[in-house]
Amino acid sequence: MLIRVEEKFRIPRSSRMVLHGVQLLANDCERNIESKFQVLKSFGWTQPDIVEIMRRNPNCFRLSTGKIRKSLDFLRKGLGYEPKYVISNVCLLTCSLERRLVPRCRTLMVLKEKGLARQNYPFSSAVKLTGPEFLTKFVLPFKDVHQFYDKQTNIRVGALTQGSTDACFSGER
Repeated sequence: MLIRVEEKFRIPRSSRMVLHGVQLLANDCERNIESKFQVLKSFGWTQPDIVEIMRRNPNCFRLSTGKIRKSLDFLRKGLGYEPKYVISNVCLLTCSLERRLVPRCRTLMVLKEKGLARQNYPFSSAVKLTGPEFLTKFVLPFKDVHQFYDKQTNIRVGALTQGSTDACFSGER
């Protein structure tokens, strides 16, 4: 199995990702993995692109084909991100579309529209922030977006300012 991980996924034995590759092969059939390759190809990804994302984070292939398709649709068609960008920012593929990607994207867009945030803040950096960090940096300082963020996330910003924000974001991934 280790040899197959090295050959098929190009994950060297010295990589900390090799264990994830072995777990993927042990728990998922080749047909499931191949179907995920096909989904990526249908979005214009090349074989080297797919091998590279596999090498960087084999756990991407534990996602359902539906999740991969929906995420790529949002990232590619909605935001215009090319495969190289997604490969460099694997969290964009693995984070929850509904609970993290879309609400944060829309919140950043509202901040830009209102002239409250820098125009060029990288979306991938905002996604990598923890829930409380995102809230502190992009929501709490701007009362104009509190109600918008409430609607996007079903989290009352007013209630969060009264207590710890950490508990409210435990299931955000």
